[in-house]
Amino acid sequence: MLAMRRKSFVFSIEALLALAAALTLASYPLVSPSALYGDVHLVQLCQDLLEVTAKSPENARALAQFSATGESAFLEAKFSALLVQLGNYCVHVEARGKTMEANCEREGGEGFSAERIFWDGAAFTTVRLTVSLNRGA
Repeated sequence: MLAMRRKSFVFSIEALLALAAALTLASYPLVSPSALYGDVHLVQLCQDLLEVTAKSPENARALAQFSATGESAFLEAKFSALLVQLGNYCVHVEARGKTMEANCEREGGEGFSAERIFWDGAAFTTVRLTVSLNRGA
């Protein structure tokens, strides 16, 4: 009987130590969550913008025209109107050596990129879209 009591006491101490260790680890975050969430949001925004641009027939035609001729007024207007609603973001689009940007307040800045292979009516084209946060001039 005494041997059984010792075992239950040892298991209780072991469970208490495991709980204390778990609480200690949980109270010290290893990385800043706010920085990670901001990055995840930018990556998701980049992916979504490119996906919607490639899937919408109207935007797809404008993207094909941009990749063929460099004409970007329609896409710039679309992205600018959308980005005003989403926040202070800058978008760079590249296709066949042509580039355009929308809602950019300054040059440079780190951002996140996504690429899609897109059929522009004549050939497959790689379209690269980069979203960055405008952090002021």
